[in-house]
Amino acid sequence: MSEPHPTYEAWFQKARDEGRQLTKTEFHLARTFGARQGDMAVFEADELGYRCPLGHERVTWSEFNEHIWCYTCGLDILTHKCPIKKPEFMTNIQFQEFIARLPFKAIIWTYNDATASKKASPGATSPAENARTPRKH
Repeated sequence: MSEPHPTYEAWFQKARDEGRQLTKTEFHLARTFGARQGDMAVFEADELGYRCPLGHERVTWSEFNEHIWCYTCGLDILTHKCPIKKPEFMTNIQFQEFIARLPFKAIIWTYNDATASKKASPGATSPAENARTPRKH
């Protein structure tokens, strides 16, 4: 088994001190990706345009690195599997620059005006491939 992420021990101790019932998924995510340390994000995930692969807009940063939390699904989801919609405060050029700085190929969320349905860019994965075991948040 590989070495745990450097933040794993601190996360585990904090969860134990809080008396949380931890799931195997939480252990795996903390060990593999690490837990976010008390840093505060300037923008929430939904403000930057992130959406759940099923289209839910109620998302926030997960307690685990490289993940968002979908309130509707109750899942931690890898950010590179989540579509991104251009935030209203960004110009098209700012949005393209933001996408270019991401460490993964982003799935861009677009709309068909006639049906208002979601279309993802080529290579998008299905929602079933993005799902994780639900956990309490």
